[in-house]
Amino acid sequence: MAKNPLDLAARWHQTVHLNTCEKYKDLKKDILENPRGCVALEFDYTQNLPLPKLNNTSQFYKRLLWQYVFNVHRHGEEHPRSTLYMYLEGEGAKNSSAVVSMVYTEITATLRAPQFGTTAKVILFSDACGGQNKNVNVSKFLSYVAQTLSIVIEQVSPVPVRGHSYCHCDINFSHYSGPVKHRARITHWKTYMEIMVACKTSEGTVPFHVTKDTTVLKDVQVLTQQMFIKNTPNRRSDNIKIQQYVRLR
Repeated sequence: MAKNPLDLAARWHQTVHLNTCEKYKDLKKDILENPRGCVALEFDYTQNLPLPKLNNTSQFYKRLLWQYVFNVHRHGEEHPRSTLYMYLEGEGAKNSSAVVSMVYTEITATLRAPQFGTTAKVILFSDACGGQNKNVNVSKFLSYVAQTLSIVIEQVSPVPVRGHSYCHCDINFSHYSGPVKHRARITHWKTYMEIMVACKTSEGTVPFHVTKDTTVLKDVQVLTQQMFIKNTPNRRSDNIKIQQYVRLR
């Protein structure tokens, strides 16, 4: 019986996918086990939380508001920290500007701490989502941060694998997703915040630092416009000359 060529192609893509993931995990493990004076941050968005949350499926499409949650996790056994940034739909967009704004806030908060005063390099882990984590805006903003803070920033993304980066933020999200599911009704964002603050109760775990401050959201274009000059090609003012044409009948 002949093998389906589509099955062979799918198997080949799966093998490439798994090999890429394994290389990414090995690279990440090596960096975390040997920090060499670096600070490693990992970030990602969680699934949007509905407001209000109702125990009625017929009301799902009548919800008018979503709660955005963004996690920035600082690796390290001595000084771990995991921050959850919350803001409502309408208070800010869910785009690359919001991502780098919250990452920048966490970088500056980390470098202000006495134990990280001599840090010269920050490594960022994320998936390769083009609309949020890996695009021109993010690259420009990271260059801006590196120059203003006099540090080296390295972004590690599993290219071209997207959404399967084994992000530590997914583990963080699982801590509060269970208590949220057990709540039949949630009508205010403060309830979500209370659940997130109290969800990590195991011994030895560090509670989440949860904040809702829309002032941290910045516009990347405004901050970087003085550092980067848009390259616009010179336009010739000569008249257009037609060299060849075809007459249709």
